[in-house]
Amino acid sequence: MATPKYTTAPHDKTCAVCDGTFTTVQRRHQTCSLTCQFRHLSGPIPDDLGPCWLWPHKAQRRGYASAHYSWKTKAAHRISFELFVGQIPEGMIVRHTCHTRNCINPKHLILGTHKDNMADMREAGRAASGTANGGCKLTEDEVREILQSSLSQTALAKVYGVSQVQIGRIKNGVSWRSHPRDC
Repeated sequence: MATPKYTTAPHDKTCAVCDGTFTTVQRRHQTCSLTCQFRHLSGPIPDDLGPCWLWPHKAQRRGYASAHYSWKTKAAHRISFELFVGQIPEGMIVRHTCHTRNCINPKHLILGTHKDNMADMREAGRAASGTANGGCKLTEDEVREILQSSLSQTALAKVYGVSQVQIGRIKNGVSWRSHPRDC
């Protein structure tokens, strides 16, 4: 049986992060563990855990940093949480308390639900609402007209090209909550 071209015999190397010795058959391995590999990729870890640790490599998916971990490409903040804090339970997400997408400081990462994350986004003023929402079909003037109108919800829906349910949501203060109701 033929031997693969690029295999080498096991040999000892010194970890680039912790200076520990480890055995590998790969020439490219520079670290002894996943934790050291992550520290090597992320650059020097500050002694002070206060400021954000910004991922120094190219950001991926909507500004989030990513790296290879456990044979998969994952978000770097999730890897940081797994390495320094613990497992991420099923159905939970890792949230940034600092609101910085490429921060990997485990002290800035907490578990939560998608609902928690959306509430954080609204509280921080990062949620698009009203005409700033890309899916918005109505203007503020049209919402004001809907609120003042005595037409039925069905008739208003036809006039403004939206569903009767959306007209009801506007009239009941479920959507366009920031719009004054004293029209």
